Amino acid sequence: MALTDRRIRKLAVIPIVLVVVYGFGTFQRGLVWQTGLSYWSDTVKVSGNHPLPLSELGRLHYLQGDPETAMNYYRQALGNIEVSHSIDIRFDNLPALIYNNIGMIYRDQRNLGEAERNFIIARDLDPDFANPHYHLGIIYGIRAGAMVSSSLASKPTVTPCLINRSKPTRSFCNSTLASQWPGGCCPGLC
Repeated sequence: MALTDRRIRKLAVIPIVLVVVYGFGTFQRGLVWQTGLSYWSDTVKVSGNHPLPLSELGRLHYLQGDPETAMNYYRQALGNIEVSHSIDIRFDNLPALIYNNIGMIYRDQRNLGEAERNFIIARDLDPDFANPHYHLGIIYGIRAGAMVSSSLASKPTVTPCLINRSKPTRSFCNSTLASQWPGGCCPGLC
């Protein structure tokens, strides 16, 4: 039973149609990969609000200068981590990363108290994660600088004193106190 030419042509059309349809589908799917935002938005739709893509969407919105949207995605991710942990899915340091990123948003908004609170949570969740330690150091440095500035503003005359003669480190003390001690240095500092 030989296939007729007509039947062969019909069978040849099927692979061509399949290649065109699947090629178009591949092209459409490729559009998702054009930007990180489109990729992670699609991933959230496909994954059913998994915490990782929500966190990545938050990060991308933060980098694009949209902290309010970023904060919403981070909070959604934290809420979904609780649900996901109840079904034994492990996320390594994702909660610490999210709290660190929330702390960065608060730090950028100059809300140092909330920033510190979130960095401490991140540090406690993953003590080996360096970023919260770094950001806490920045916050403490900002606070120390503000205290020194206000202190210097109230005592405008200061004299530099060497803390340890073997090191080039300097500290400041009130010039009236320094003049009362031999060598013009505050007690315990030289």
